[in-house]
Amino acid sequence: MSSVSVCVRFRPCNSREIASTGAKSSRIHILDDRSFDFKDDKEGAIGFSFDRVFNEGSPQGDVFDFVALPIVQDAMNAINGTVLAYGQTGAGKTFSMEGTDDPGQEGILPRVARWIFQYIETADPVYEFIIKLSMVEIYMERIRDLLDSTKDNLQVKEDKTRGIFVAGASEVYLQSEEEMLKTVKAGILNRAVGATNMNANSSRSHCVFLITIQQTNSEDRSVKTGKLFLVDLAGSEKVEKTCAEGKLLTEAKTINKSLSALGNVINALTCEKACHVPYRDSKLTRILQESLGGNSRTTLLCCCSSGSYNAAETLSTLRFGLRAKEIKNKPRVNTERSRYDLEQALLKAEGECERLRSQVIMLNARIHSLTGEDNPAAKLAVGREASSGMLEKLKVALSKKTPNLDDVVEIVRQLFEEEGLLGDFSEVPDADLTAVLNEEMRRTLTVMQNTVDEIAEILDKLPGESEVPECRCGGRKAPDTLKAACVRRAQIIRPVRGGTHGARESTWNQNNKLATESSMDSAGNVLQRLMIGWWKWPTMPLLRARDKSTTLF
Repeated sequence: MSSVSVCVRFRPCNSREIASTGAKSSRIHILDDRSFDFKDDKEGAIGFSFDRVFNEGSPQGDVFDFVALPIVQDAMNAINGTVLAYGQTGAGKTFSMEGTDDPGQEGILPRVARWIFQYIETADPVYEFIIKLSMVEIYMERIRDLLDSTKDNLQVKEDKTRGIFVAGASEVYLQSEEEMLKTVKAGILNRAVGATNMNANSSRSHCVFLITIQQTNSEDRSVKTGKLFLVDLAGSEKVEKTCAEGKLLTEAKTINKSLSALGNVINALTCEKACHVPYRDSKLTRILQESLGGNSRTTLLCCCSSGSYNAAETLSTLRFGLRAKEIKNKPRVNTERSRYDLEQALLKAEGECERLRSQVIMLNARIHSLTGEDNPAAKLAVGREASSGMLEKLKVALSKKTPNLDDVVEIVRQLFEEEGLLGDFSEVPDADLTAVLNEEMRRTLTVMQNTVDEIAEILDKLPGESEVPECRCGGRKAPDTLKAACVRRAQIIRPVRGGTHGARESTWNQNNKLATESSMDSAGNVLQRLMIGWWKWPTMPLLRARDKSTTLF
């Protein structure tokens, strides 16, 4: 969440105001760069506080640095931004936005153009930039394209990818600051203006400059897009002061109506109770929908007169700014993820699925173990599921990190050698391997003690082979306990000859029980020590089941 930033700029009294109320008729007493007092005839001194207050002598550069520069920087980082100039007619909105051609008097818009292209020149060469400019005006509640005078009465559309946009508006691709300023000046010449008693060159429309900044990373092909709205609103008018009539009066009514709709939107957004926000009541509020309460960072520049002649309009503008300051926007980075990012997200999702799958397998194994089924085939299946689930869980957990594999592999090899599963085992201090698992891990390991090593051999070699399988210890010297386990495996695999079917089944079950009990001593202890070693190290590499060549990895 981000609050709308509100700044206030006071212009000096003009000749009309001085002639009407005198040169020393200022109603403003500035306390510091953020607060001031306004002298009202009815309420007395009213204190106001905003994000920044610019006095009559504040240079154009200071206004740009505080009002527009943070918004432009956000736009270069793919965060939408808006700068709104609001106030009474003749209060200095257009001067603040456009400025003049005199050195140091450039407004926000030409300074934005200069800053953008200076930023691009110093940016990392890995980024490729595309700069586009659109200019439209809202005149008499009709949207007109200032870059193409043949396009009139354009419509505001919305979709999931582009958000709010003006359908059919021209987009000019820019290559330099000079090209941008030339395009802007050509568009401003097409803007509707008129002369009133308050302003000899009064804007009769709301002007919206839209600068789209798209940057592509040439390495990972990710794309970021930021939109920058610079809005010069038409000023509110009092007919008794402007003396507008005819067409100018009709324009003034339409301007005041759209500004009233803007005030209604702000009131709805700052209302304590949830209520409907009337964005569609005006073309202006519809275009600014994302700027007010949406995906944007917004700064409102309230331009005011400090003289007593316009005290009522100034007070209305200041109260408008106070309401706008309470708006909460929801800016976010507008980026299209690269293929690499999507692949990483997919791997993360697959890992989470494997983790959940292993949990389901372990829960099923626990349920089977608690039911006490006597079917040896069912027990072997349960054991195989439990072992597979644990190995998958280890695979997912360990594939996310890359510790020193050589050290971890050596520890695991020593653990297997100590249990006699590899042969050529060496002396390993038990002090490093005899940590006791907690009770929950003990219950889990009891399920897995249905022979991790023998499950594959028993199920892959069904009864029917006449010869005794060779020992899987790789031809190395093995302890007597391991030799005994190999002999029992041979008894299980060797078919029983003669006798009835019941006798053969009884003999097979008895041999299977003996082999299972023997293998639990070795395989179960290996798993337990393996888990102890896993807890001692941050991670451990993925282990594969032993094959005939006793290869671990």
